[in-house]
Amino acid sequence: MGYKFRLYIYGPYSSDLAGDIDTLEDIGLIKVNYAPDGYGYLIKITPEGEDFLNKKLREHSVSEEKIDKIINLLGGEQVKKMELLGTLLYFSRLSDNPEEIKQLVNVVKPHFSHNDIENGFNQLKKEGVIT
Repeated sequence: MGYKFRLYIYGPYSSDLAGDIDTLEDIGLIKVNYAPDGYGYLIKITPEGEDFLNKKLREHSVSEEKIDKIINLLGGEQVKKMELLGTLLYFSRLSDNPEEIKQLVNVVKPHFSHNDIENGFNQLKKEGVIT
């Protein structure tokens, strides 16, 4: 979608994406709340946002299957899991070597166990997000 990311505390970060999220909330298409556990945000689409999204999907012939895949992969997940998956995806753009990707994630995110990293990598591979 054209966003550029840099590695940040909780995973990849894009100031442009953060600005767009603020704009979407300002015009009433999404609602952003702090997560009850204090770790991240809960972002929900509003009914107005649903109408807008459906209109744009039809206009631009975007596959609902692709949208559903992302929602199923990340929707409702804890922020910590999204942090892991986002970091794995970030490093998969820099390397084709699965072991190097996992090692890089382990270096920058030592609070994730080797098992967590392996499971996250396998989930992204199973969904066809990385090869």
